[in-house]
Amino acid sequence: MGLSSELTHRIGEAEVFLLICSAVVVATWFVVFWIQPLLALRLFERITPNVIYRVPTDLPLVALSFDDGPHPTFTPEVLDILERHDAKATFFLIGERALRYRELVARIKAAGHEVGNHYYKNCSTFGHSDAEFLRHLQQTERAIGPIEEPKLFRAPGGVAWPRQLGWPERKATHTFWGPHTQTTRCIPLRGT
Repeated sequence: MGLSSELTHRIGEAEVFLLICSAVVVATWFVVFWIQPLLALRLFERITPNVIYRVPTDLPLVALSFDDGPHPTFTPEVLDILERHDAKATFFLIGERALRYRELVARIKAAGHEVGNHYYKNCSTFGHSDAEFLRHLQQTERAIGPIEEPKLFRAPGGVAWPRQLGWPERKATHTFWGPHTQTTRCIPLRGT
């Protein structure tokens, strides 16, 4: 076997190894974050005791949350349905939309619903510097107006850098969404 064919063979082995590793990572992610078996959830609760993944209760409760609002068509419809059923929910609002539809923000609050920060724009936070990230959070907090403690934040798409979730100068609880009821997670921030 010549030098070039041996090199080609080794590169092929490395690519196959990387492909297999990537498939294992994707499969693990799928099982843990999509299917979320209770065993994996218990493991994460032990590994990260500062993160609240679920709140055990014996009460027959459902927590409703709505993201990406306010929307001029859908938010009023949702509010009407919730009012008919005497139900409350948490609305995670995008700052630039909250500025555009201030009357809907006021209506959400007047009905007694919780309001949370869903960033200033509906975009990924990954490419944002720490300063830009904090600026977007603050812009949204100003847009949605005063809210009661605890302040809630849900990153767009449900993901953010760990450092973005650890701002000690903000008193907030981070919430994340998932495909079904078992996947709502809260990360309390250390307040000052």
